[in-house]
Amino acid sequence: MRALVLACLAVLAGCIIDNDPVRVENVLGYALALQGAKVPMELHVYPTGGHGYGLRPAKDYVTTWPQRAADWMRSRGILGAEVSLPR
Repeated sequence: MRALVLACLAVLAGCIIDNDPVRVENVLGYALALQGAKVPMELHVYPTGGHGYGLRPAKDYVTTWPQRAADWMRSRGILGAEVSLPR
């Protein structure tokens, strides 16, 4: 993982607690490694959502992730303020 962390310029990560195949501990460990390497990062952990939620809106809060990603990219200067995503 060290090589992966060192190659990262910035990371936005997300995880679903109720997603058994990908345990939340994995993304927490990754976030800590990024933080230790001083890689700018933001982490969102959602309580529900399952696996493969994609871009479709649904009842689960996790489907707001495209807006969170856009907000993060704007805060890093990666995405211009003129770009908006459907809500």
